[in-house]
Amino acid sequence: MSCGRPCLVANEDFRETLGTHAQRLLFHGDEDLAAKIATLLRESAASRAAIGLDLRANVVRLHSLPHLAERVLEQINLIGMGKTPSQTTIGKAA
Repeated sequence: MSCGRPCLVANEDFRETLGTHAQRLLFHGDEDLAAKIATLLRESAASRAAIGLDLRANVVRLHSLPHLAERVLEQINLIGMGKTPSQTTIGKAA
């Protein structure tokens, strides 16, 4: 994704990063993977490139260093308000 290419994933944790492409790129099991590969290969090169660029933008938006810094500061502020780390969402993209 960060290289601007569509990629198929089995892990639901990527759903947010996949964004509007989650339905076509998130698979469950071998048969679903095979079907999604075939579908993706039938897409035009331009369509695959557009998906890749969109995924790259999602990665930058959700997983960049500035975004991480914002999330860490949010967590520090929550802890400062008396919340424990278990009540925060440091491991989840905002």
